[in-house]
Amino acid sequence: MAKGIIAALTANTATFTSPDPSLAALSAALTDLETAESSVQARTRGAIAGRNEKRKELVTLLEQLKAYVQKVADANSETSAQAIQSSGLAVRRRPGVFDIVPR
Repeated sequence: MAKGIIAALTANTATFTSPDPSLAALSAALTDLETAESSVQARTRGAIAGRNEKRKELVTLLEQLKAYVQKVADANSETSAQAIQSSGLAVRRRPGVFDIVPR
């Protein structure tokens, strides 16, 4: 999921001009999680706790990014659904409200 979001935002810099957190920070957190997951698969002692911490860090960054995407989408209500979808996220529609949900 995170790789797809990073790729979508990278391809859509016209809409998402200054992601917060930065794409570099997201990419680094994803790489850290993948490295930690490799350690778990190699059965390295203590690796599970490290992997879980890296996952938590990435989820925190993704939550921050979700807020940024929502802010960009709210700036233009006519194209908000398209903006959200172009970020690699999905739209959950409630009457009069757009929520962002992972695809």
